[in-house]
Amino acid sequence: MAQPKGCLKSCGIGCAAFAALLVIGGVIISTLAWKALNGDGKGRPAADVAIEAPAGSVSEPMSARAARLTTTHGGRVRLVLGEGEFRLRPAKPGEGLHARAEYDSTVHRLTERFSVLPDSSWEYHLDCRQVGSTSFLKQLFGGKRTNAKVTVYLPAEVPLDLDLHARRGGCEADLGGLWLRTGEIRFDQGGIELEFSSPLREPMESLRLQARMGGISAKRVGNASPRALDIDCAMGGGDIDLRGAWRGDCVARASARMGGVSLQVPAEMRVEGHGASEPSLAASNAEVPAPVLRLTVDAKMGEIEVTR
Repeated sequence: MAQPKGCLKSCGIGCAAFAALLVIGGVIISTLAWKALNGDGKGRPAADVAIEAPAGSVSEPMSARAARLTTTHGGRVRLVLGEGEFRLRPAKPGEGLHARAEYDSTVHRLTERFSVLPDSSWEYHLDCRQVGSTSFLKQLFGGKRTNAKVTVYLPAEVPLDLDLHARRGGCEADLGGLWLRTGEIRFDQGGIELEFSSPLREPMESLRLQARMGGISAKRVGNASPRALDIDCAMGGGDIDLRGAWRGDCVARASARMGGVSLQVPAEMRVEGHGASEPSLAASNAEVPAPVLRLTVDAKMGEIEVTR
């Protein structure tokens, strides 16, 4: 009879140890959850980032001096955006490039870097992303969801190359009046509302719009007058308004996979290639030839529509 008692005793010790582990684990999770649910929730200034700088460049904090430099020399703006709400706006004259953010530092990390290249051009890199497990714990324990809110103000006095890569969330951008040479806007999941509310200082060399599992709405693209336009949508859609003050012809490519793209062409523009058509309205200045859209398409399990 001694053997069964020893077996029961071992089982009892094992059960007690397992229960103790559950209690300890519960305490740890509860502590983490309490910290997540009671984070300060305040916006924090962007910190310097340990991102590799371009070869030959000199990195420095995004200071007032650096902001002034962005009003006298052209540069490149790289934005890597995680989950949150993002906005792009023209900066006021003389104000220079800067960003304003509201975020919970227990959930998000926002970093920026400013580098000056040997030719006095510059590169600005902003990265906003979620960190750690606190965001998951907040949702698991019913905490309030806290999205980062970031607004980037772009200088209009100098030529810019814009590279925006958003992983998830939403973005609203009004780029009217800027001096954009090139633009590459990519969304992995979410959507963007893009508008050129007024003509740019110079026609864009190229504009690329890409959406995955989301959508793109672009208004008054004619005000950007890109010489090359690339639209790529997969598992989502694009609503592209090409009206505006075109100052030249455009070579465009539109691709749709498991989704659709709608292109609204201005009445005075001639279309060659897909959806070829003549202008339905004569140009206001008969001496200026009508702008031409040379369009090629690639649709797989999707549709690309051209309307006026």
